Amino acid sequence: MDQVFGDSWLADLAAFRRSPRPFLLSRRITPDSLVLDILQILCTERSEVVKISLLHILQEHVDVLFSDSLSVEHTFASLKDMFEQSEGGGEVNFRAQILTTLTTLAVSFDFLVSQSQLLSGFISSLLASLSKVNAHDQSAVRSCACHCLRELELMYPGLLAVKLGHFFVMANMEQSYIAQDYMALAVTVMEHVLHMVITDPQWHTEQSLNHWITSRSEPLLPYTLPESLPDLDADSKARLSLGSLLPSIVDTKELRRAVSVVMEFTPLMTPGCHLLTIRELMDCVRWTGLAPTTFKNELLSNLATASLPFLHLALLLKMKFPTEFLEPEEEDLLLHRLLIFANHPGVPNDQRLVAFSFLHRYPYVGLGQTVVPTEDCFNSALDAVCRQHIYPTVFDSDALMHIKLDSLSLLHLADCSSHNGGGGGGTGYNADAKSSTASMDDSRGTLLSRPVFGKLDLMVLLECLHKPLQYGVRGSVAVALYHLMFALYKRHGQTSMAEDIYRLLVGTVTRHPCYTAHTIDFLECVRKSHPDSPLPLMMLQALGEQTVSIDTDALVKQLPYHLTLLQQVACEARVDPSSILSYLLRVLHSSSLCQQGQWSIGNKILSICSSALQHHSSSSLYKDVCNLLILLSAQYNDVDIRDRARLFYSLVTSVSSSKLMDLLTQGSDDTSASQRLTRLVEVGLIAPSFPPATPVQTVSECLLKLTRIPQDVITKLPHRDYRAEPMASVNGADVFTWYIQQVQLPSHQMQVTLPCFLHYSESCPYNADFKQIYAICVHLTTQANYAPVEDGLVIYLRRRSATSPVSSPPACSPVSLVLCPLSPVPALFSVRASFSGKGGDTFSTNLADLLISFSDLFLPLDLPPAASSWSDEEKVCARQLLFESLWTGLVNETCGLKHIQTVVCLNNTGQATGKLIREELSHFIILDTAELVLIAIALPPRHTLLLRVSSEQQRSIFSIVTDIWEVLPYIESYLQSLERRSKTSTAA
Repeated sequence: MDQVFGDSWLADLAAFRRSPRPFLLSRRITPDSLVLDILQILCTERSEVVKISLLHILQEHVDVLFSDSLSVEHTFASLKDMFEQSEGGGEVNFRAQILTTLTTLAVSFDFLVSQSQLLSGFISSLLASLSKVNAHDQSAVRSCACHCLRELELMYPGLLAVKLGHFFVMANMEQSYIAQDYMALAVTVMEHVLHMVITDPQWHTEQSLNHWITSRSEPLLPYTLPESLPDLDADSKARLSLGSLLPSIVDTKELRRAVSVVMEFTPLMTPGCHLLTIRELMDCVRWTGLAPTTFKNELLSNLATASLPFLHLALLLKMKFPTEFLEPEEEDLLLHRLLIFANHPGVPNDQRLVAFSFLHRYPYVGLGQTVVPTEDCFNSALDAVCRQHIYPTVFDSDALMHIKLDSLSLLHLADCSSHNGGGGGGTGYNADAKSSTASMDDSRGTLLSRPVFGKLDLMVLLECLHKPLQYGVRGSVAVALYHLMFALYKRHGQTSMAEDIYRLLVGTVTRHPCYTAHTIDFLECVRKSHPDSPLPLMMLQALGEQTVSIDTDALVKQLPYHLTLLQQVACEARVDPSSILSYLLRVLHSSSLCQQGQWSIGNKILSICSSALQHHSSSSLYKDVCNLLILLSAQYNDVDIRDRARLFYSLVTSVSSSKLMDLLTQGSDDTSASQRLTRLVEVGLIAPSFPPATPVQTVSECLLKLTRIPQDVITKLPHRDYRAEPMASVNGADVFTWYIQQVQLPSHQMQVTLPCFLHYSESCPYNADFKQIYAICVHLTTQANYAPVEDGLVIYLRRRSATSPVSSPPACSPVSLVLCPLSPVPALFSVRASFSGKGGDTFSTNLADLLISFSDLFLPLDLPPAASSWSDEEKVCARQLLFESLWTGLVNETCGLKHIQTVVCLNNTGQATGKLIREELSHFIILDTAELVLIAIALPPRHTLLLRVSSEQQRSIFSIVTDIWEVLPYIESYLQSLERRSKTSTAA
């Protein structure tokens, strides 16, 4: 498990599930490698909980972990082998989850098309598990196999049609609770078979359906995929629901028997399986024209239930068969039961809301025929006792009050329709017939008294929601009230109720401006649903007049809400905004808003100006808007607001009204700065043509050169030719612990800094245009094993003083290139430089490739931050102690890091090799004696390389320990290069 996620694998597992892609990127793990590690752990791990958790990862994130069909095929085959090899073991839950994972892969990647052979073998394995009837030790596996087969059948209808007879036989033979899973699978397959018989003319024979249900001519195993599957998608089911029935020639004896057997078995099922089975049986009965009386006992038994799912089932039966098997008394009982359930204070609010949704779609008898509503409506035939359950009570939440009041509105609409002979529901509203008053009934605790039929004042019903708004209460109650008012306006907008809504909203916003946003949303919805409605214009005009009459001190207290409202008023083309602009000018003069300089307030005022100029002619607003913009640009204590006010003032004084309106019109495609600039060009505010920018010119000659700074310029680290004595100020254990923690941190990344000189190339011919160059940018192309390198910048180069990097002091410009290797391997970078010439033109030139050798990646071992105050002796002691601790910890694997240990022998004189080592690796030597040299090197991004060098019989022996095996070839190649150089120096 540590290989996949680390020590805290449970936390890492949760992090992966929350955001899998960022997790993989942060850990630099490829999906294929993660899947491979998971499969390896599944084979070796003993904990069933761990293995099931890993299988859940494969089930939940198939789209992230599998990028191609080959990885899917390998994973599927591996999991299938695990399932078969674990047969007879005790990990039944693990085996069941393997089946779930395999089914997820098969469904997600459409195995019927892409991997038909794998799918056929998998279905055979599932059927083999199913065939072990009454094997109680494998109950979990058999139950999961049933569910997997059902998912495959739902994905590919008709896939298991030839096995239907076997499923019914096994369901009858099973004596445990697993029988319900067999039965549910059989019912699903039977539904698809029935659909296939109805839609395919070749099965319109007398015994075709009986054959499908009872035949077991084909053995259960092995399974063979059918040559073709029927087209049984959701659209064909919908078309079948419109009236297609089973041909009369087809015998339904076995179907009736199967339905009877299933109905007798349903009381033994769990609720979920029960509901699913009944729903599928309803389709079978409805398609074949069988009598639905089979379900009557099911419906009557669920009338008094307190379970919402079973009540839902009863209502679903009522909607599928509206008039087939319920007597009028039973109809009244069902409706009354639903009303009680919807109004009972002990039922959770969400279930009561669902019950009211049922009431809005409840089938009823209207005009002599049964009506199944397709949109919200209400049965006007409810008696007075039933209507009592619809009125709001003190126990109701805001959402319940909203839906109850909405139901009363629908009920009143139905009453009006029935009184008017079905001619327009909204005409029956009578605002003057206020027979209902907002009083408390002691017996029932309702907020409203009972209305007389046809005299219902719907606005009085809003009092229970409107009352909190009179005290400034915000939140869900305000949302519920505005939703309800919009519903009332949609149904009764052509009546006098529109005036009542107008008065209520204007009064509410005037008293409490905090409801401005709700009111604006309400008006926008009214505009969309009733484009010709005068209500938005009337309300905005009244609210604007009311706002500009408010005293300045009172306005400032609720200023953001008032400004939002005034902006909406300014957007109305039929309302003159001059009074708004002059009022804002007076407010700014008489208050300290300009001195306070709040950006949000200034931005809203500028938005009002922009809206006014966008929807009205600037000539009629010239004086008012200019005075306001001048005041903002001169006195407002915010730089951005002042600058934008000056811009608006310049536009108003220099651009025609039509062009200004065209400029300020905001479209969905005019949001970015570049598009707004194009808009400026289109309206002619600036020159329609721009001089073309000078392209970047390429210099073919090798004008510049990048030279590495010699190593002898870099300061060497302190070391000694003897072992340092232990020092009390240096705790070797603390240094070692700090170092291990650093290299194990994923965020710890070592960087390699390459100091270079940038200078003119000696071989480049003289060019007067490039005698002086400016703003040089050195760019290195990104390599696969390196993070992108930040560009190096040089301000200025002059040819006379920058032609050689060896002058002392160097006249060339230094450039430090910071490399972030993702793996310590050599690389070759292409280098390119861009610069500006004396005339301002931009040039680009290629430089010689920059070679990064393996030795360039060598870094000294890090010490704790406290080492900055240590003396050289203390640092030498700390590095020697760290070397010994790392060598022991890596070899014995006690530090949490893997290790690779090897030995390299160089056939050369020890003195020559030792001298060369001291020259090349002087920055990394920890101890240098005649017998032994200790070298410690840090490799990016966070690896360690340790070397012990000793001489024996004219040979140099390098003992090497590292925590990354990939660098071994580079280490050997580097040491062999030292051997060749030492031989060359000896021969010379």
